[in-house]
Amino acid sequence: MISPSLFGCASTEESDDVACIALNAVAVQLAANSEWDKALSAWRKLLTQQRSNLGSVHENVATTLNNIGVALCMLEDMSAIEAEMSFEEALWIMRSIHGDGDETRNVEHNLSLLQHNEEVKQGLKPGGEIMTTFISSLTDDEVREVLERAHELDVTRDVKGVTIGII
Repeated sequence: MISPSLFGCASTEESDDVACIALNAVAVQLAANSEWDKALSAWRKLLTQQRSNLGSVHENVATTLNNIGVALCMLEDMSAIEAEMSFEEALWIMRSIHGDGDETRNVEHNLSLLQHNEEVKQGLKPGGEIMTTFISSLTDDEVREVLERAHELDVTRDVKGVTIGII
């Protein structure tokens, strides 16, 4: 899940902070338009500026790392290792600041989805071809029923090509 919040670099220069807020807004808009490669580039620039002005252990840095991880997951030629590293660093920062709060759980959820999807791809967990064939044979009403039951069981599934995390 992308964080669309407006956050900056909080440097001594107000123009730096405004530039960071604008850069994040551009990245969020690019992500909303599914232009993940461009969003990723913008978030990487933002991360460099944030680390320079805020240091490495700051909530804004963690949020940007989370967004980078999400963008990497959305790219067709994504690097699962790089995405996992972004999520893990974001998770470490969030735990340092918030403990087990909502901000931390959002990053944990994204990391868990990445790890689950990678295990399915590698054949370590069920859900690959057999699940895809099963889901694609369902009617829309049957898909809704599966989602309702998944919500009751608090699980994550890939339904008609979309990973759905019920949290």
